[in-house]
Amino acid sequence: MRGFAVLGVLFLVAELALPVAAAPSSKLLENRDGQNRAFTGIGRLSLSTSCTAFFIRTPGGSNASAYALAAGHCYSITSNDIFVNQTLPASTRPVRFRYFVDTQDQQLAVPVRRLAYSTMRGWDVAVIELATTAGELQAQGVTPLQLEPGDPLPGTAITVVGAPGTNFPASEQFLRQGRCTLGERVDLIEFVWHFWNVRRNDCEDIVGGVSGSPVISERTGNVVGIVNTTTHLAFQSGGDFDCYAGRPCELGGGAQKVEEETSYSVPVAGLLGCFSGEGVFAHDRAECPLPRATPRIDVSHAGRNRRPGAAWDVAVTGEAAYYRYKTMVAGAGDCRDAAGYSAPVPREARGVISDRLPEAENRYLMCVIGGGSPAPDHPSWQLPRDAVVLIARTDATPPLPAPLYRITSRPSEEMSLAFDFLPPELSSYEYKIGAPDSTRCAEPGYRIYRRIPVSLPDTGSYRICLRATDEAGNEQPPVDFVVGRGPVILPTGVAHATGFRPDVFAPGQWISVYGLDLQGATPRLRGSSGSELPLEIGYTSAEQINARLPLDAPAGQANLVLGERAEPMRIGPLSPGIFLAEQTGANEILVYTTGLASARAGDLRAWIGRLELAVLEAGSAGIPGVEVIRLRLPEGTGLQGLQFLQLAAGQVRSNRRGVVLR
Repeated sequence: MRGFAVLGVLFLVAELALPVAAAPSSKLLENRDGQNRAFTGIGRLSLSTSCTAFFIRTPGGSNASAYALAAGHCYSITSNDIFVNQTLPASTRPVRFRYFVDTQDQQLAVPVRRLAYSTMRGWDVAVIELATTAGELQAQGVTPLQLEPGDPLPGTAITVVGAPGTNFPASEQFLRQGRCTLGERVDLIEFVWHFWNVRRNDCEDIVGGVSGSPVISERTGNVVGIVNTTTHLAFQSGGDFDCYAGRPCELGGGAQKVEEETSYSVPVAGLLGCFSGEGVFAHDRAECPLPRATPRIDVSHAGRNRRPGAAWDVAVTGEAAYYRYKTMVAGAGDCRDAAGYSAPVPREARGVISDRLPEAENRYLMCVIGGGSPAPDHPSWQLPRDAVVLIARTDATPPLPAPLYRITSRPSEEMSLAFDFLPPELSSYEYKIGAPDSTRCAEPGYRIYRRIPVSLPDTGSYRICLRATDEAGNEQPPVDFVVGRGPVILPTGVAHATGFRPDVFAPGQWISVYGLDLQGATPRLRGSSGSELPLEIGYTSAEQINARLPLDAPAGQANLVLGERAEPMRIGPLSPGIFLAEQTGANEILVYTTGLASARAGDLRAWIGRLELAVLEAGSAGIPGVEVIRLRLPEGTGLQGLQFLQLAAGQVRSNRRGVVLR
């Protein structure tokens, strides 16, 4: 990338002569001959975001209103609100059924009459009343899906049919089918959301737009769940990234755990009890398992990530005159259990819960229920299953990733400094600019970065100090560098040429070096003994060098030296990084890498999701510093479309790279 230097994880690869990856694709469902008429009732829904919805069979016969189900977050991502009988804006797009790639001229657009119900409180479900009857919709060739009344066993073969809105070209964003297996029931937390009794699955094609898709039992053809969330596309892990948006955690055993390469669905068992015999939806029916909207109780607190020992500071508002609450380590208790709740608290007298969070780093839940009487057994009280739940993370650890910043120095533009955010770890930045010899990064004088690039002087020399802060307010130690004294490698400015910063580099591999005034610079590798070795330079610009580490680089701690700066790095035997992966035969994949100059097939392992591939061969790709690894998929896996591949050499893992399977 010639125009500017990018630090941290935002690296690009300069011009190495490698093949170009094909456009993503996957198996599409077609219906020209009616072969998938069972899925005509699954379509594209556009509310607050693009999702999938499906027409369901309800009591009441052909004259009853037609209803569709989707995920609650397709309407609102608020964590505890319950929306009932909402009139939608006139601009709301219709649901588009018969959503097949080969019959686009036969799509059926059905307007939405109202949002009957939506919530993310313990569930993730939306009930949509369509502006037509069930009979009229079926007469137009749209088949309703039947909800499974019971709870299927783990191991049940399932199908997910949805319409992705991301990860694929627009020409292929139509109904697709994935086949997989239903897993156990678990409780989840993710960001500010909590989900009770969701079901694991190993489905692979859960991407944007597939939320709300039906999960269908292959044995009965009935719907057993609604697509909810996944860990598939979460590329950051550890620290505060776990249990954050896109990386849900399972609860249990007094702890929270991310289950890698796993997706989840909300069960539909019992939802038919929310409809009367005439086919009218009512969430407050005795047979309906959905949380009740009354008495309304609202809670809010200062933030999800807090310092240990901070006050919860939970404001309680709403209709309920009284509330009860309890707190627990996430995974060590259950909000649905009536045991442990406080005595009734009058809301008017104590509208803020100021209890202190524990000093131990962990994730905690606060469960709150509301009622209209000081007697806890009065029928006005919410059931514990309907509790409002707040999540707090106590965190005393500074941010884990290196700061993400950019120095732009194009000839036609003024020089500037900008930062990239990666919450919850890299949530804010501060900077300081001053004279090189008198500016002390450990002293006060920092300015808060306001998300507007900071203009830098075009002449002279000066020191830049910067530091990152996480959501809980923990600061990283500052990093600094001097501009205007010749070539300089920026802090954390040495990366794997495949686009990430590994823990270890390997002899003979390509690296990318980011800095300033680098044109014509020649960094050297200094080993622990103090001896220096030259690098093979492949590409240079003012802000980037692509170079190859020497094949005889000694193992252990080292420094990449240029001018006044020495950037630390560790050299090990192997450091896998993937440039490109492509399918070359029915079950074979070629992977182009760097960092594996001395690797043999037996040194490596490879995965797509949970599936391990056989490593057949490892050798040179005919380009210095670039290897080719030949892999084989197990027979009969049936994987198709865009998948993500990862290699490992011992405990050292590569970046994840997409590969399109046919």
